[in-house]
Amino acid sequence: MNDYISLKEQKVILDQERVRLEQEKFRVQNLLHGMQQVMNAYNASGNVAPPAAAATPMIQASVTRSTVMGPRADPFRGSPSAAGELDKPFA
Repeated sequence: MNDYISLKEQKVILDQERVRLEQEKFRVQNLLHGMQQVMNAYNASGNVAPPAAAATPMIQASVTRSTVMGPRADPFRGSPSAAGELDKPFA
């Protein structure tokens, strides 16, 4: 009798989980359907964003000097360091 009750409880739990999964599946399907409708409406409308008013790029003159990257001598070896060749500023 205890086995029957235990199995019945497990069945109830599984049925509840199945219902939750079906509800979630339905919600996801509705979401995807709604997204598809929105995309179809957007594509069918033919509305394109107007081009930008100023098509030329703006250049700022706030740069005072450029930094050149180059190799630096390794004080212990007397030759340029291969590891720090590109990551150290060279003025």
